[in-house]
Amino acid sequence: MFLRLTIVAHLLLLLLFLRVPALSATLLCAYGAYHGLTAWGVLHPRSRLFGPNRSRLSTSERVVALTFDDGPHPDLTPRVLEILRARGVRATFFVIGSAVRRYPEIVRQIVRDGHELGNHTDEHSYGFWALPPRKLWQDVHQAQQSIETVGGTRCRWFRAPVGIKSCFLHPVLRRQQLELVSWGVRFLERGPHDRARMERRLRRVAPGSILLLHDGHDRRPEGRPGVVLALPLVLDVLRDRGYRCVPLA
Repeated sequence: MFLRLTIVAHLLLLLLFLRVPALSATLLCAYGAYHGLTAWGVLHPRSRLFGPNRSRLSTSERVVALTFDDGPHPDLTPRVLEILRARGVRATFFVIGSAVRRYPEIVRQIVRDGHELGNHTDEHSYGFWALPPRKLWQDVHQAQQSIETVGGTRCRWFRAPVGIKSCFLHPVLRRQQLELVSWGVRFLERGPHDRARMERRLRRVAPGSILLLHDGHDRRPEGRPGVVLALPLVLDVLRDRGYRCVPLA
């Protein structure tokens, strides 16, 4: 539908431009505004321009959803699981399909600990948003197959790499019965020197917030080691403020 509307809009603008030269400046402004809106729809993680996008939980209670991206990581994910296990917290892990195939036992441990698995594409390409529909399907579907085969459970959630979406994504997700999930508060796990920044971000937490941390990194073998320092701080502050973590469902 969006592609058809785009073609029609461009043809109408071209026709007006050719038939009514006096409107040139107005048409150029309209053209720029149209593409600006499209860029916002692609780039903004919480935009709903191209389809449904869950960015928070529908609740007024003091609960949040804790999510992790870019795993599984052979060292960091087990340490994250230990922290969550010790505190009785459940989370959602948005995993990369290729990493799932490399570290299947870690994925099974995530499931055994009662956490949810989410689809984070097969390769975590930063050009995911620009893929044609068939390539989008392949990237999402291959990850979906790997996650469900290894994890033994149907995957319900999807998150685009770095939150940048494609205008063709919604039909792909609908066919695979996946729901797009973004986030409300993102933490940058760079180490202990980031404590002040972490605390500032924690002030943005509200009832129903979806929180994003990373237990892996698609281009760094060491992952994001700061997560093992950031996660206890996040959980401590949430507890002190009367929040509890719940699954996305």
